[in-house]
Amino acid sequence: MALSATFRTLTPQEVAESLQIGVRQVYKWIQDGDLPAVRLGRVYRVQPDDLQRFLLERKTARRSRVWQGRFDRALGQSQAAFRRYLEAQGMQPGEMTDEQAEQVLHDASRR
Repeated sequence: MALSATFRTLTPQEVAESLQIGVRQVYKWIQDGDLPAVRLGRVYRVQPDDLQRFLLERKTARRSRVWQGRFDRALGQSQAAFRRYLEAQGMQPGEMTDEQAEQVLHDASRR
């Protein structure tokens, strides 16, 4: 790997300052293996690409949890509405197979 003249690494202190957090948190991430770092003797250095990847992974995980919560609520509402529809048609949703429920849904969508 050839290093360019512009190759730059960040100290844990610089990472902490740029994220406006305590330096102990940065060391914890490094020690836990969450934030990749190079150890040079007694000091750590973080490559900017690794920091950016670390932040994007955390951002994605947070969005995924939010999205999953919204999806779960919407799915629950949809299932409840379908159950009410089946009951209004005089059917017993708890006694139907998945195939029967699917057929009812298919037939209703064609109307």
